[in-house]
Amino acid sequence: MSKSQSKELCSKCGGELEYVGLYQDRYHRFDEYRCVSCKWPVHIDRDPRIKDEFPEIERVSIEVLRKDAKVPSKFDEDSHDVLLCCSNMRCNHPGILIGLTLGEMLSKNETHRKYWEFCNGADLTPTGKIRTRCDQSFEVTIDIVLKEQP
Repeated sequence: MSKSQSKELCSKCGGELEYVGLYQDRYHRFDEYRCVSCKWPVHIDRDPRIKDEFPEIERVSIEVLRKDAKVPSKFDEDSHDVLLCCSNMRCNHPGILIGLTLGEMLSKNETHRKYWEFCNGADLTPTGKIRTRCDQSFEVTIDIVLKEQP
């Protein structure tokens, strides 16, 4: 099966789906498909849920405070592999992935971590040239409760 086709069918008419591209909102990435028959848009999750990606985690609490925000974004084990988008409209980077940090914490048997992470993107000029490094930053707090081993 090529990337232009999906094994899933249209939820509206049951027709074949044709790949359109990557769709991204504030917290998730999706593969976007369009039904060949009825042209209905279909989004298929690209990122796994945290509990599926890390089965050894019983509960997780993640709080992320963007530099320019007053209220943190909160996530748990049912969230997808958390993608936090940069709010800088000129930035060329999609944001930070918390899943990488979760994997590192599990390998070191950590249950709590608080850190700052800076966006890896850059502010671009209207012609697409890099002007300066993006100044967006995120304060991330992660608390993990692991499943008991039998």
